[in-house]
Amino acid sequence: MIMKKTVIIVLTLVFLTIFSFQELNAHEAGDVIEFGGERWIVLDVQDDHALVITENVKIIGPGRYHYVLIGITWVNCSMRIYLNNEYLDNFSEEERIRIRETNIANNNNPWYGTTGGGATRDKVFLLSAEEVVRYFGDSGGLQSKPGGITGWITDSYDSARIGRDETGKAAFWWLRSPGAMPHLASAIDPQGVIWLYGTGVSNSPLGARPALWLKL
Repeated sequence: MIMKKTVIIVLTLVFLTIFSFQELNAHEAGDVIEFGGERWIVLDVQDDHALVITENVKIIGPGRYHYVLIGITWVNCSMRIYLNNEYLDNFSEEERIRIRETNIANNNNPWYGTTGGGATRDKVFLLSAEEVVRYFGDSGGLQSKPGGITGWITDSYDSARIGRDETGKAAFWWLRSPGAMPHLASAIDPQGVIWLYGTGVSNSPLGARPALWLKL
């Protein structure tokens, strides 16, 4: 009788372990999940973490990449400081434990060579131009700058990149990549076009879509 109970307990534990593992890996790119009172879109899943981005575009803090129009990179900009302090503090302690601090690559602008400022370690961040292409669709435009004065990428993936506010209106959203000059930052416009030339870092109020790696 004791042996039978032991076998049942062991089998139950095995089943729960398998079930938990399956639940852990149930999320995939494109899923929408609830976390911290927000809806997030899953962009990638690696082991027990998911890269997620807010479903909606919102004005984050003052809505600026940086509070004054100067040459700046993601490393020192006010948007990064706000996201990893005041914005992060909006989550509960239990929720913050699930947000992974991550090594963030800040590459130079792929068309203009403007410095990206070097790597950072962040819990909350904005996507780079390379990550937008990776997760929302790659037409090859990022790898080959067109001639003339064109400073943007518009392609068949524009619609996938369109960000909307909570009313459903298409909205601008910042990227962390630098623009063509140090006082500009790249962005996605309301039509889903990638503006690699960029816009002034102090332009306000403009929206953002925070991203983070979340423990599942």
